[in-house]
Amino acid sequence: MKDIREFNLRSELHKYISEKLLKTAINSIDRQGKSLMDSSEGALWSGTVVLVIGEIKRLLREDISNVEGKNLVEVATNILKTWDTQSEIDTCFTGLGLSSWGALDDNHPIYSQLSNKEKKKLYSTLAVTRDFKNNWEAFNSCIEAGNSILKPDVKNTIEVHINKIIENYTKTGYFDDADNKGNYNSYGLMSLNYCLKALEVLPEKNNFKKKLIDQFRPHFLTYFSLVKAMTFGDGTGWVFGRSAGVLGQLQIIIFLEQALAHSFIAGDDAAWARGAIKQITYKMVELFWDEKKQWFCFRDEFHTPYSYRKTYPMHWDLLRYFMQAMEYALEDEKMVDQKEISLKGEHKCTEIITNKELQTSIFIWSDGLDQFVLPIMGGPNRLTTDCLPKPFCRGIIEGVTENLKPIWVPMLTINKLTYMPANFASSTKVNSEDGWDNYEVIYDKICSVDKGEEPISSISFKTIYSFRSNSFKREDVIFIKKDNLIIESFNMELLQSAPHPKRVSGYGKVCQIKPTLQSSISQITMSEPTAIDGDLSYRNYYGLPTSKWVVSGENISLTQGEYNVVTEISW
Repeated sequence: MKDIREFNLRSELHKYISEKLLKTAINSIDRQGKSLMDSSEGALWSGTVVLVIGEIKRLLREDISNVEGKNLVEVATNILKTWDTQSEIDTCFTGLGLSSWGALDDNHPIYSQLSNKEKKKLYSTLAVTRDFKNNWEAFNSCIEAGNSILKPDVKNTIEVHINKIIENYTKTGYFDDADNKGNYNSYGLMSLNYCLKALEVLPEKNNFKKKLIDQFRPHFLTYFSLVKAMTFGDGTGWVFGRSAGVLGQLQIIIFLEQALAHSFIAGDDAAWARGAIKQITYKMVELFWDEKKQWFCFRDEFHTPYSYRKTYPMHWDLLRYFMQAMEYALEDEKMVDQKEISLKGEHKCTEIITNKELQTSIFIWSDGLDQFVLPIMGGPNRLTTDCLPKPFCRGIIEGVTENLKPIWVPMLTINKLTYMPANFASSTKVNSEDGWDNYEVIYDKICSVDKGEEPISSISFKTIYSFRSNSFKREDVIFIKKDNLIIESFNMELLQSAPHPKRVSGYGKVCQIKPTLQSSISQITMSEPTAIDGDLSYRNYYGLPTSKWVVSGENISLTQGEYNVVTEISW
């Protein structure tokens, strides 16, 4: 890939990346729309291919009869001729893709080539929406958005689905990923993108299109404050949860481009967004672009996020997103004022409450050189390492992506059940003292790893996360509420990060940490560092840690009272 900093216009930048991704994508399928890749690269959804083909026609090339040697109208037609039972995602993507050619009639170049049986199946499949209580409602909105073009004479229910989504955002300002259990991840960004995209597809003559789009303005502004606080001066975007890595960078790019295109932000906010989009894209390329395979790498032998998310199918999503980002950038570039503000490191000590009732929050701290993002969740039931309440900072504290491990969060075994002070906080507080910026979180009930929300009443935690330049400290104040409580085991791990071996230059610094431990519980000690030795269960988006320190103790008998465990690292 050429030096993308040469592009002055964001639309040119997004178009260049789109063309690179397009070539890889189209060369990876046959004329039936089937993947030519090894099955280990992941399964390709047929609806994604149809959507991408529709967007290529709409945004890049009016004539798609010969793209990388393939007639893409023929490819899309062949896909629909072999359609089986479709998921809501496949259905929504297919409908949006087909809408690029207008209504389903004899003039539609794909629909017109189907048999009557195939037409009936397509028509009936596109009529099905499902009752969702979570962000999947966005897919219903997209299905009906496609239908507004494909079936102009059929009553459209998009307003019903959009209003359900709006109701979810309105409850707290943020979208809960887990059916109102307190899981505030970046899927709220994704839902905004999908819903606004659905509304953009509606015909201009639609009498409630502008009203529905305007309803999203306050929710975009709410998320804009969060995104602005979380984005670091080096272009690093979302750093925790399922969307860390490639997808987190991308979701912020498309979110900011949509906000600009719809004039949801203006003035210095718009100038910041323009500069941020470029720097976030640069960082995305530096960290994740695989020059050999010509795609953004979601996983390789070192760098693997989730077992269900692989590079190849996600490649098609990225192609779609970058084409749409180009479209949004072109809209914003019509504005006379194209002022940009470059990202820079600055001091931050910011708490953003995502749900007051559930006491969920995201805390951000930075000295301008390093930045930590600490999520306090309220659910879901199953704890995962990627959303545990630890401060994420690339090169210092990274954790792991999929396996539940006690990375910077203690794991206790009591009565043969495993508990963690994670989720379900009862209060939070920000303060500064003795040169430290502190975030104090009370966990009145600690979470059962085995049974989710089922708490244990005999023990509670106050955790103080403390930050200053080149140091982080976690103090766990443990309150024992009955005599002779036996903690069968106490475990917490501190990891030494390492750069991704394939992306050393773009990765940035890796800090060598120096940990210390102080505890009023004599049985709790810290081990010497031990090598990870290629244990892939410790891998994350950025590399495989080299070593770990284990803070642990066994068969700890405690009487009523207050105890503490203080772990600190410097670098």
